[in-house]
Amino acid sequence: MNRRTYMKAAGSTVALGALGIFSTGTGAAATLQISAENVTVSNDDGSVSLVTIDPAFDIKWSGFDDTVAKIFCLIEAKVGDGEYQPIYRATPWLTGINNNAEFDESGPGKSGHYTIAHSLSDALATDSRFVNSVPGPLVIADEQGRPDYGLFNWQNVPGADLQSYLDGTSMDSASWYSNLDESGQTVDVTGNEHVPQNNYPEVDAGYYGAAALASEFNNDADGTTNQTTVSLRYTFEFLRPNESYMKWGKDEYKNISSIEASDIDAGNSEIVMNGEDNNHLFATPSGIPYEELHAYAESHVGIIVAETSFDVMAENRPAGTTSSGTSNTEAF
Repeated sequence: MNRRTYMKAAGSTVALGALGIFSTGTGAAATLQISAENVTVSNDDGSVSLVTIDPAFDIKWSGFDDTVAKIFCLIEAKVGDGEYQPIYRATPWLTGINNNAEFDESGPGKSGHYTIAHSLSDALATDSRFVNSVPGPLVIADEQGRPDYGLFNWQNVPGADLQSYLDGTSMDSASWYSNLDESGQTVDVTGNEHVPQNNYPEVDAGYYGAAALASEFNNDADGTTNQTTVSLRYTFEFLRPNESYMKWGKDEYKNISSIEASDIDAGNSEIVMNGEDNNHLFATPSGIPYEELHAYAESHVGIIVAETSFDVMAENRPAGTTSSGTSNTEAF
């Protein structure tokens, strides 16, 4: 299978190959393939202004005892020897409708798939809820850097606080972290001017900002090349349907009539097969902290964690030299 992720660093763009990651349980299996390749930035001062990713992935599951109706997705990035920082989160329902060349999913089922065909931004752009803006790649580093989440006015967010936001247990709506005014300009409704770069309130996804400052990639030494490693961690969790899902989708969602009553949660959706068939039993299956998802991925078929990395090579060209070529890149 051919899986691709797109990485962009200050005008350099490459298409990436694949690394197989899988999760298995008794009679159940889930697979994901994703990886990353190096990028090079070459200029007269060795500076880097922007590092982004635009991932594509194809997730498949089969033989589950519970119906999967929602996919939880978390993308984290780590620059150099730093710590992993969340840069994107989404929990899309599986509906089996509105599929297109950029995005395809099977709808709810004990077996199925969820596919971002070319890039996340292209898939998001097909959503009609984007009216005044166009989604772009996910920012890993820029001149703004990681938002200072501690400065948010958390009393203005009714369903989350700093701890629940960072550990993923309670988020509320993405619109609380940034919104769009009538002219399409980003406005931070939490009272902080440092808006999360990767937040998409239009589709209630994203939530987070960059992982680092772009200056961490800079190379000030003339005539040399500096290498900085970016590590990526992708986490996916398979969730059951709940009563709200059944209410809103009863007349439209694919396969919804075949969902068994025992698979439907009364409150928030829970992880599939919690404590069943030797899978780990989570105490709060509808709100599992990121740390626990990572810790128990190998002992639960409902979780996939994949890690990969790429290097950003910042070349500071010697004074008086020239270079030429064609790479079909963009300049930043």
